[in-house]
Amino acid sequence: QALKYKPDDLRSRLKYAQSLYSLNKFDESSEHIEKVLQNSPNNIMARICMAENLIGLGKNDKAKEQIEWILKVQPNHQKAKSLLAKIDNNYSEETVNIAVPAEKAVDSESETAKVSEIAETVDAVKAAEEVVAKVEKTIPESFESKNELKLVEPINAEHSDNTSEQNENRVEQNYSPVEQDNSSIKKEEQSILNSSEEKMVFKPYIAGENKKAKQNTEEELKPHMPSARTDIEKTDLESFFKLGKDSFIVNLEKARYEIENGDLKSAEKTVELSDKIARNGKNNRNIIETQIFKSLIYIYQCEYQKFGKHLMTLKPVLSTETYQSFLDIYSKASELKDDDEKRRLAAGVAVGAGHFKVASSLLKPVFEKAPDDTIIYGMLSDAQLSSFDYDGAEETFKKYAELHTDNAEAQFNLARFYLTANYQPELSKKYAKLASELAPEDARCKIIIALTDYSEGKINEGIEKIKELLPNLKDSSMKAICERLISDGEKAAKDSSKNFITMLALPGSKRSDSSSFRFAGEDDLRVGSYFSALDKFSKADELVEMGRVYLGLASTLTSANEIEMASIAAGYGLKLINQDMSRGKHISRACLYKALYDYERGDKDSAIASIDVGLNCKDLDFSTYNKLVSLYDNLKI
Repeated sequence: QALKYKPDDLRSRLKYAQSLYSLNKFDESSEHIEKVLQNSPNNIMARICMAENLIGLGKNDKAKEQIEWILKVQPNHQKAKSLLAKIDNNYSEETVNIAVPAEKAVDSESETAKVSEIAETVDAVKAAEEVVAKVEKTIPESFESKNELKLVEPINAEHSDNTSEQNENRVEQNYSPVEQDNSSIKKEEQSILNSSEEKMVFKPYIAGENKKAKQNTEEELKPHMPSARTDIEKTDLESFFKLGKDSFIVNLEKARYEIENGDLKSAEKTVELSDKIARNGKNNRNIIETQIFKSLIYIYQCEYQKFGKHLMTLKPVLSTETYQSFLDIYSKASELKDDDEKRRLAAGVAVGAGHFKVASSLLKPVFEKAPDDTIIYGMLSDAQLSSFDYDGAEETFKKYAELHTDNAEAQFNLARFYLTANYQPELSKKYAKLASELAPEDARCKIIIALTDYSEGKINEGIEKIKELLPNLKDSSMKAICERLISDGEKAAKDSSKNFITMLALPGSKRSDSSSFRFAGEDDLRVGSYFSALDKFSKADELVEMGRVYLGLASTLTSANEIEMASIAAGYGLKLINQDMSRGKHISRACLYKALYDYERGDKDSAIASIDVGLNCKDLDFSTYNKLVSLYDNLKI
């Protein structure tokens, strides 16, 4: 859609090419990448994408040329090195990572759903650039747009996990050396911006990573994870916040959590406390990070004048690119006279940062005044579904469908909602039939009816109808669901239709299983939202996963040299893990997380002992088995 209105926009073309690559359309993707490279030959991510396409086409020699060009410019570029190793047959796809990413609750193919929230790494400047680089895409322009929300594919626990690679790609897309210009920054501030300290995430060893780290003097100087406190009595979040009242990391993560929950007043106070701690500790990096959060809060409150004044104070420590991006936001806001337009602008930033509750609160009054606005309708309903506000989403879908009785997409969205979010089969059929009458060529509408029949126990009828419609179905996400249902039809018949309803239900919806929150928690943890992940795992009654979150936070606290607080966090983590083990639940996963904790502490013997117990557990699944074995092999090197 963006390329239709702005065909010379290189960023949109690159994103489109990357999407085509993910669909294995290597030839088509390469054509678009060539256009990008013609205008931007130094674009690292474009060359990476070209190399991946060439590998996909079996043209390894040409791919190697692209990779070698990158390595001449950036000798330590990890993605390029891994692709080169892959070509040389030394690349292993097996990586150990316990944060299995869950599929997005809404429109997993949209760019908006894939953008990480602000400050997912300790490097706040990189995080800021990532958000502002997405703003132009998330702020709607003044053109008509037909909103199409895809049917959500059921969550599958067996997802492959390329979290590290995804995080690397997100940073590289908007933070290549070619784009940087820090010449105006003072030497002391320059050293802050150029620091390569990473935010540590609690995860298993990745083959070869530790050997390289040992060769790095800076890595060797990093503090080791401390022993866990053994006197922890409570494990609730409020008690942890009290114990961490003087911790910069705890307060900053608390502010992140409050923003994610749409509580901007509390977040503002917490950010002020974080800033005070950072200044008392004379930690310039931490000070910059708090200022980035403060900037976002000003934007979300539509306090653009305050944001502008604040931006002036940040100018000396921001790169030219970052400062210009923020300035663009301020300039756009300055041109707006209408409050609703200002909210719309702020909501665009919030969506780009993954702060969906903030976006919902900003967009709802705008939609109430302009329920005919297709773009606001799409943004609001997407934000509501992404923040599990299903009551609000139902109200939005119904209001728009009632106003646009001749709009097939509006009726289809409502039909799909009543199948996946608020299960009401009769309403689902009603609106699917309306959509089908308005767009008889759209197979998705009839598929919804067939899926509803399937869910009501008419399994054979449903499967036959789905098979008949499948050749004309263009929606790849829905097609994958249908193919899975056909293959599982016999099993579904034996287990009753209730399983099918639960499988399609969105996390946290009325007919979903409480365990669905686990996958939502994994998604939060993948982007470093510790306390949001804790909240989701708590709703799923996954004490072992809550323990893993605290151990991950302990790792982050250790890397920030907050050793005492790291010990407390580790104490919380182990207490929760042991509680789950005492209930006889998730023993193998508990052993994995304890082994990882001991590994990070440097206690090899304890780690191996936990691995041995985990490998002999009755609840051992294939994924956990692989991780335990990989970690064991590592420890034996």
